[in-house]
Amino acid sequence: KSLPYQYRALKLIQDIKNSARIYVHRIGFDPPPIKEESRLSGDLDEVHGYRKSEDAAMPEEYPNIRSAVVLLGDVISQEKELDATHRQLLEQAGNELAGLAVEFPGAHLSTLQQLKWAAEGREMDEESLRDIRKGLFRALPEAKSNPVRSARFMDAIDTLLLKELEVHDE
Repeated sequence: KSLPYQYRALKLIQDIKNSARIYVHRIGFDPPPIKEESRLSGDLDEVHGYRKSEDAAMPEEYPNIRSAVVLLGDVISQEKELDATHRQLLEQAGNELAGLAVEFPGAHLSTLQQLKWAAEGREMDEESLRDIRKGLFRALPEAKSNPVRSARFMDAIDTLLLKELEVHDE
């Protein structure tokens, strides 16, 4: 006997539940309408893709120090004498190294002194030139890795071994 009343109560409860819902208008991207005359025509002359091309080349740090490292390598391997242009490049590299010596006091002073002597034209033996080259090479910042996929695998042990070899090379 109570079934019709229960159905009516259920219907009223569902009406109340549905009336309490809040509907929010959907907002978002509405694409522009497609031109039917160009649709599926295969004509792509007016279609332009977006490609951002940016030159991400950073200015080279310490170019004179880098050039001096190469120059000293050539002078050592070919057993040449330092001429006036070589000494001028060494002087410019010394100026860059002096800026680094200000930032890191005591780290590059011996190399800076030997570089000054070489730029002044003092007689330098091969061992002194090698010391200058090592000092300049140590002054250069570590090269940033290039985000290119590498074919070799380096784990922590390999990296540690290479660092130990560099320490014992000195």
